[in-house]
Amino acid sequence: FLVVEDDPSLAFTVPGRSVDAAADHVIALRAGWNLLANPFAYSVDWSDASVLVRYAGVQTNPTHARLQGWVHDRIFWYDRDSDAYVPQASGAAVPYALSPGQGFWLYAGVDGAELAIPPVESFPSDPPVPPAAAPSLPPSDLWSVSLAVRTGDAEDAATAGVGDVTDGLDHVAPPPVPASGRPSIAMLADVAGRLTRVRHSAVAQADEMVWRVSVIAGADANITWDTTRVPSDYGLFLEADGTDTQIDMRRRSHAS
Repeated sequence: FLVVEDDPSLAFTVPGRSVDAAADHVIALRAGWNLLANPFAYSVDWSDASVLVRYAGVQTNPTHARLQGWVHDRIFWYDRDSDAYVPQASGAAVPYALSPGQGFWLYAGVDGAELAIPPVESFPSDPPVPPAAAPSLPPSDLWSVSLAVRTGDAEDAATAGVGDVTDGLDHVAPPPVPASGRPSIAMLADVAGRLTRVRHSAVAQADEMVWRVSVIAGADANITWDTTRVPSDYGLFLEADGTDTQIDMRRRSHAS
């Protein structure tokens, strides 16, 4: 990321290395978020039909790699006009063409996986058009609580659920945009042994259940929630870390 505050004509040099356009470009991934880019001088598809993931001697497509908990099948890139991330799943019906040098985030659940980008130009090679945001897989919750944070016209949302406990990659949330005024809210959950920000976090039903919520927002942000799906025999409270502040979410529906 590069933030230019004054002079839009700023020029700078970025060192690099040559890329073999006759072979797959293989990138080693580390567990967690990886900031990558299309290495070729032409557009390439982010698609199960072209991109490969390699791990533990197995080579497969990103969709299957996600099901194994190795690597997410979605990439996220920053759209400057909307000041937000745009996701794209590798299994989408219409492949997304990554433009030359275009950067994107990719999440890996394991160390040692590799991403192989083929030297095959997208056709047609028009400039990429951001697709509509691909929704996460629908959760099968017994019940859930939705939370949202809003600053001005910008809003972000996450869900705490009760039901089948999973630690897959389906709901991993991208890192907050640096130096952005957009608010961000996510649940903190264990994904492949790492505490990770997710859009949806489910726990098993019990007498007492706890979720951890991560909120990144300015002082003028407003947090709201919807408890209509929560059974009436449960109390629901929002507590601030390191303070004695506790809000009865049954009596109130927002906090600033």
